[in-house]
Amino acid sequence: MAVRRSKRTRRLAPKQCFSTLYNDDYKQVLDETKTYKKTEAEVIRELVSEALRSRLLRQGGRDETLSAVRNAQQEVVSGEVKELKDVLSQVLDLVRRGARAEREADRRRDQGSRRRVGARDS
Repeated sequence: MAVRRSKRTRRLAPKQCFSTLYNDDYKQVLDETKTYKKTEAEVIRELVSEALRSRLLRQGGRDETLSAVRNAQQEVVSGEVKELKDVLSQVLDLVRRGARAEREADRRRDQGSRRRVGARDS
């Protein structure tokens, strides 16, 4: 699920924060600067913002990632349930046709045996 962004630009804090990143995290930041054509500061600002938002939601009991997973799972299950309903509908139709054909065969058999019994009585 994509993070919803407002159309207005957010104001920057008056104070700057400096931190030394872990080596692997810094490499990832550099990769993202190349991929998205943004500065290191922009990428780090977005990552911090996303992390804080995620933490806030998690503390409130609403984890975005779990929600996305839940929605995806629900879509898959509902699709499978629809397929299952379609297959069961086809099976039910076949069972009804078979039962109808069996009743007709029994009726023909009964009519044939009545004719034979009637012919013997005459």
